[in-house]
Amino acid sequence: MNAPGSPSLAQVNLEVTGLIEQLHAIDERLEYLLAGQIDSVTNSDGHTMLLRRAQGHVRQSQNAKQAAIVNALPAHIAVLDRNGVIVSVNDAWRQFGDANSLRSSEHAIGINYLAICDAAPGDCAIGAMQTASGIRSVLGGSSSSFSLEYPCHSPTEQRWFLLTITPLAENHNNGAVVRHLDITERRQTAHAAAALAEQTERRERMFNTMLSSITDFAYIYDRDGRYLFANQPLLDWWGFNLDQVVGKNYLDLGYPPAVAAHLQQQIQKVFTHKTSLLFEMPYFKQDVETFYEHVYSPVFADDGTVDFVVGITRNTTERKRTQQALQSLNAELEERVATRTAELTRQEALFRKLAEEAPAIVWTLNASGTEITYINRAGIGLLGCTSEQWLAGSVSLFVHPDDLAATRLERTRALATSTPFVAQRRLRAADGGFRTMSCRASPVFDAAGKVDFWVGLDVDITEIKEVEDALRLSNHELEAFAYAIAHDLRSPLTLIDGFGRLLEKELSTSATPRSTHLLARMRAGVRQMDDVSAGLLGLAVLSRAAVKLEPVDVSQAAREVAELLCDTQPGRKVEIDIQDGMMALCDRGMLRSLLFNLLGNAWKFTSKVERAHISMASNTATGITGETTVYRIQDNGAGFDMHYAGKLFTPFQRLHSIEDFEGTGIGLATVRKIVERHGGTIHAFGAPGKGACMEFTLSGSTIGAAGLISSRIPDAVSALR
Repeated sequence: MNAPGSPSLAQVNLEVTGLIEQLHAIDERLEYLLAGQIDSVTNSDGHTMLLRRAQGHVRQSQNAKQAAIVNALPAHIAVLDRNGVIVSVNDAWRQFGDANSLRSSEHAIGINYLAICDAAPGDCAIGAMQTASGIRSVLGGSSSSFSLEYPCHSPTEQRWFLLTITPLAENHNNGAVVRHLDITERRQTAHAAAALAEQTERRERMFNTMLSSITDFAYIYDRDGRYLFANQPLLDWWGFNLDQVVGKNYLDLGYPPAVAAHLQQQIQKVFTHKTSLLFEMPYFKQDVETFYEHVYSPVFADDGTVDFVVGITRNTTERKRTQQALQSLNAELEERVATRTAELTRQEALFRKLAEEAPAIVWTLNASGTEITYINRAGIGLLGCTSEQWLAGSVSLFVHPDDLAATRLERTRALATSTPFVAQRRLRAADGGFRTMSCRASPVFDAAGKVDFWVGLDVDITEIKEVEDALRLSNHELEAFAYAIAHDLRSPLTLIDGFGRLLEKELSTSATPRSTHLLARMRAGVRQMDDVSAGLLGLAVLSRAAVKLEPVDVSQAAREVAELLCDTQPGRKVEIDIQDGMMALCDRGMLRSLLFNLLGNAWKFTSKVERAHISMASNTATGITGETTVYRIQDNGAGFDMHYAGKLFTPFQRLHSIEDFEGTGIGLATVRKIVERHGGTIHAFGAPGKGACMEFTLSGSTIGAAGLISSRIPDAVSALR
């Protein structure tokens, strides 16, 4: 780059060429004047000067002037004679040679420049050949000048030079001037300018592409609110092209005056306050109301003033409607929450009222079961403590020591499984005595399915337990009486049966048909009464015998009973299906008696069916106390009417005549006693002519098992139909 006000390279070249030509012209003129005819001249001071000496002085003066001018130039200059030999170089040439280790005799003076170019090796050969060709064309007169830009890099920097070759005078045979000018700075500046221009053009393309590709409206305003740019979505919305929009304002594009004035006012705010602005306003187009959100942002000039404003407009109609819908839903939800809150408040008040008026103790626990949070008036009255004393203490303070371990164990199980707590315990009352309570506590779950708190109920069953104890004592006495009656009756019955056999033997030859019939009826009655006595005796023994629990293969025991039944009537064709793998923790002898009675009934009541079928299976069901095994024995025999199902397990109750099916009416009572002794339940399902089904459990809570079987009644009845 040239300094401001300095001559250009072309001007320097012209000036140098002109000075050299003037020197040649003066030298030729002196030669002409000194053609041997004049030897001296007189100067203005009257002094005589020899022309030869004057010619020398002139030449020296002109040469000094020429050298000073040439040495002052930044270009590396060498003067060539007509043969291409370097005859003179300037200081810049010498300094470049010294700096780049290119020293030679007198800095290449006397060396043929053409020969150097012709012999250039490697990558420099092409440029050297072009230079040599240019010198020859200038020396030969075919070209008035020659120029070439070429790189000349050093190990430490990148450099470029401009080579120019011009003749010494109009007569090309006098030689040529070779100039090498360092244009590195100019080239780098030009390259930087080109890169900047490319970068600017690229950014402009990116900016235009970005604004044109977004779906929102994008535009640029000048200070007068006129459009400098609008992206394609906005142009499509208007129905114009960019040329029709640039330079127009809102009114020119058909905006309503009020809308145009408002938008123009917002633009001026940005120019004035130099900050971005966000606002929303409705707009009507073809009588349809839409909402738009506008964002105006300033773009600053170098002096800090706002040069122009960039705007983005987004259609927010859908969002506005969604917000309105959400507001409506929120209002409705708040109303529903208020209604629900009022309802919950009413229900809580109702609960507290019911709890306070309930004769039983009602209480609540926190989720972890560690803190009592409420107790009703009945509990405070029965236990003789204040609400604060109860809430501050522990229920274990009121539980009978003998019941404390079982109570804690049941509570631990209930907390671990989040299932109801069921127990009987004695609580110390206000009078110092203990009251027997039937306790049940159930978890209350939150929306996430986690236990929120527990609600418990303690019902005073002291009187009921006393009645139960009295009944139990009475039952024991009745069982003892039944045992004694059954045991004492068997001896006279045996005597009567024996005398009957003797009488039958006595009358064997003289007995009339009527006496034989009466004697047979008497002996049959004795046998029936003996069977009843045996049943009563077995039932009494069963009530008093201890239950010995052990793992028993139920499937194997059922098959053994079935084989015995088949042996009693080998001629019968009965299909018996017994499921494999059934097991139970029970008393082996009692289980055998249970199976003999139930399978025996199925065998008996299918005796009049052509294709009899008896099956036994089990399945696992889940109830409030956990998993329980339910056993089912089903047949396709005579069945019974479900209206009389309650009589089945009562001693001496029969649903069929003895003429149709023999029996004592004690078998199912025995079965029920065995099931109860094992803590289980039994239910019967049937339909006349459709068969019967007995379902029973041998372990688990009576409440839990009964609940399981009761829930299965509809399925069992449907299976019989």
